[in-house]
Amino acid sequence: MSTNHSQMIGIIAPSNSPRGNMTPILHSLSLLKQQGFQIVLGKSFRGGQNSHSRTAQARAEDVNSMFRDKRIKAILCALGGDSANQVLKYLDFASIQANPKPLIGYSDITHLLLAIHTKTKIPPIMAPTLIYYPNFPKNH
Repeated sequence: MSTNHSQMIGIIAPSNSPRGNMTPILHSLSLLKQQGFQIVLGKSFRGGQNSHSRTAQARAEDVNSMFRDKRIKAILCALGGDSANQVLKYLDFASIQANPKPLIGYSDITHLLLAIHTKTKIPPIMAPTLIYYPNFPKNH
C-alpha cells in the first residue's frame, strides 16, 4: 500500500500513558491500518514513567507538533485520564489556528477540545478515544 498523506492520522496521549492498555490500543491501530489509514505515533504515545504519558510540557509539544505537521489530517487521542488540563498553558494556539484539523477524544480530553475551540474556533469532535475502538460494531 502506498502512503496516502490525505489519510494520515496522528495518535497522541495528552493525558494518561497508554502503557497499561496496549492490547486494545494496538488492536485499534491495526483496525485503522486495515481501513487504509497511515498512522503517525506522537512522542506522548510512547508513555512515561508513571500513569502520565510524559511531562505536561512534552505532552503539549506533542499536540502542537501534530497540528504543525502538514501530513496529519486528524489527531486521535489514545485515551483520556486525569491530566490533560496540565498541558493547556503550553499549547501554541496561534500555530493550532494556522493548521486547523480535527482533534478527536472525550473525557479528560474535553479540556483540550474546549480550550482549542475557544481560542481558535476549530470545532471540537467529542468521540471515543482509541482504547474503545475494538468495542465498535463492525460494518458488513
